[in-house]
Amino acid sequence: MPVAAKWTLAEVPSPNRVVGFGLLAAAIGFGLESLRLGLWNYGMPGIGLTPLLASIGMLPVSLIVMFDKPVRHDEGAFQPAPLLVGGAFVLYGIGLAYAGLLLPTFLFCLLWGLVIYRKPWPASLAVSLAITGGSWLLFGYLLSIPMPLWIE
Repeated sequence: MPVAAKWTLAEVPSPNRVVGFGLLAAAIGFGLESLRLGLWNYGMPGIGLTPLLASIGMLPVSLIVMFDKPVRHDEGAFQPAPLLVGGAFVLYGIGLAYAGLLLPTFLFCLLWGLVIYRKPWPASLAVSLAITGGSWLLFGYLLSIPMPLWIE
């Protein structure tokens, strides 16, 4: 008769370590992709500068999460919000590649407000429009960073 593997609680990776390694992998991916995109183009910041800054910011956060006090398993029921957030970021990244900046940013912020924060739709719509307009104003107009704003 086969013997089933038995895990002790000490051998199971804590959720903090799993999330920390996930953030670390995302930070490394952002950093590598930013180099491919280019950090500086035409004498101004290139499209790869933003993912590089994001990856630099994510590195210490991933280490803090990884080595922080592990969450006890009896501290509450499973919450799906972290999975929704991770999935939203993945879809946002894919959307940026195929639909430009404006539409994915608007939809991401709108769904974030409605689903994650459970705000009423007028408030979510107003914040989504403000963030999308502010992103265009900052990156497209003030910084003149060449990036696709919509589907071409």
